[in-house]
Amino acid sequence: MAEQKIRDVLERILSREPFTDCFLVELILHPNDKLEVFIECEGGVTFSHCKQLSRALEEVLDTEGWLGERYVLEVSSPGIGRPLKHRRQYDLNVGRKLKVELKDGRTLIGRLVGMEDEQLRLQPLPHKGKGKKATAAKKQMEAVEIPLEEVASAKVQVEF
Repeated sequence: MAEQKIRDVLERILSREPFTDCFLVELILHPNDKLEVFIECEGGVTFSHCKQLSRALEEVLDTEGWLGERYVLEVSSPGIGRPLKHRRQYDLNVGRKLKVELKDGRTLIGRLVGMEDEQLRLQPLPHKGKGKKATAAKKQMEAVEIPLEEVASAKVQVEF
């Protein structure tokens, strides 16, 4: 019950300046009154976004008392290790390398080249290595279209 009320408050806050380019990715309310809020913003999540959202949410939580007098609130971006959960996150990560685990058990690694009609377009990346197999694998492969409903998990991969 408190979780839905908090979610509703967050949606209202995120509809105002300076958050109009931001959206709620995930809200986790732990049993020990720790609340984690993960947001994404089109221009990137800044410390200022997190601080302002935290203060606005704290004001409501303190007034309404949904989490009691003592609680822990953390507001941040999801970070590189967390899976993408919303269509808008895919849009923000076009051009980046993804590891996509499908519901049928397959895993694909490739560059997200676009999103269209609830399908992601993934350009498979060649395997690294030596020999004839590696040389053959380095040839450009066709981009594959994957319906979002078939994705079990997708994570951005760090590239060096």
